[in-house]
Amino acid sequence: MTNPTIIDGTFLAMKKIEAVREQVEKICSQSLRAPKLAVILVGDNEASKIYVRNKEKKAKECFIDSETIILPSDVSKEELEETIFKLNLDEKVDAILLQLPLPQNLISDSFDEKYFLSLISPSKDVDCLTSFNQGRVFNGSSSIYPCTPQGVLNLIDFTYSDLDTSISFDSIKSANLAGKSALIVGRSLLVGKPLSLMLLNRNATVTMAHSKTQNLQDLVKDKDIIVTATGYPKLFNSQNVKDGAILIDVGINKLENGKLVGDLDFESFKNKDCYITPVPGGVGPMTIASLMENVVKLYKNR
Repeated sequence: MTNPTIIDGTFLAMKKIEAVREQVEKICSQSLRAPKLAVILVGDNEASKIYVRNKEKKAKECFIDSETIILPSDVSKEELEETIFKLNLDEKVDAILLQLPLPQNLISDSFDEKYFLSLISPSKDVDCLTSFNQGRVFNGSSSIYPCTPQGVLNLIDFTYSDLDTSISFDSIKSANLAGKSALIVGRSLLVGKPLSLMLLNRNATVTMAHSKTQNLQDLVKDKDIIVTATGYPKLFNSQNVKDGAILIDVGINKLENGKLVGDLDFESFKNKDCYITPVPGGVGPMTIASLMENVVKLYKNR
């Protein structure tokens, strides 16, 4: 009987954080200021508060300056605009993150979350969500990439390096994905769409699907890499998944009993010869580690 091999995102994120911290230590040793991240948190979304606290904690571990601007749920459109513009002009701020989702009172037929994201200076857009930076991701010319997709690629590279825990993060080489078939389930601007381009730029053959795709279980057949990011628990199981496949579960869902699960029916893979990320402890830590990496890259670019 075979068992799946767990891809430990928490371990790899720790390695990545160590690499980022070494870069910041080198910067500070030259009597230069530390890179700075500014996070805008609007409203009282509990999940968003947890994410922001985790980002603050990791920034501190990396010796990155971090500032969180907390705005009330009833903040006006003009006040949020002014906050973003001030951060754009602040020479000591290298990276800006607008925490999503925004309260519904800020959303209208005339403008939505994309509008507010578009106000961030592309040179400080730490998650590549402005149209300018999305275009650079599209043509492969960007110096940074969206945090979650970058974390997914790191996990794939780590797996193809035989999950060697003895090497440093910087020693993990980009895997040769030419000839590899990949299925991405999810079409969001945060994960699915940019990841498809990033995999194509690495010469993988990519199939796109989503929660409304018919016969999804049939599409997983013969795929070398499967990434799911839909927010629907137990979207599909191990049936038709080939031996040796890499499964990256980006989804995070809270069941009625309070348990956190991903998109995959994880239990169905317990006797499958494959590589799989856990939820939690897989993609989540890598997303935050990639955010810290992007802050330093933006600092150096500026």
